[in-house]
Amino acid sequence: TTLQDQLIFRDISFVLPRDGQYGTVSDALAKVEEIAEVTLLDLYDEPSLAADEKSISLRFLIRGDGTLTTDQINKVMQKAIVAGEST
Repeated sequence: TTLQDQLIFRDISFVLPRDGQYGTVSDALAKVEEIAEVTLLDLYDEPSLAADEKSISLRFLIRGDGTLTTDQINKVMQKAIVAGEST
């Protein structure tokens, strides 16, 4: 990491089947070219969800060269959503 590196963290949540594996979603996000790292933040298994569902929250790191715009960052976020929902 240099002083010119741009480190952007974003959090994202997905509702999964109760028997779904967070690693599947994490791996899908990690395959997005601009995402450098994915970390599990939390696992929710609460009565507010359907009996056969759970929710996971992940944090991912976008590493830029200092020139990423808000629009570019939002496009990476959209790619992450598509990747997570495809699992």
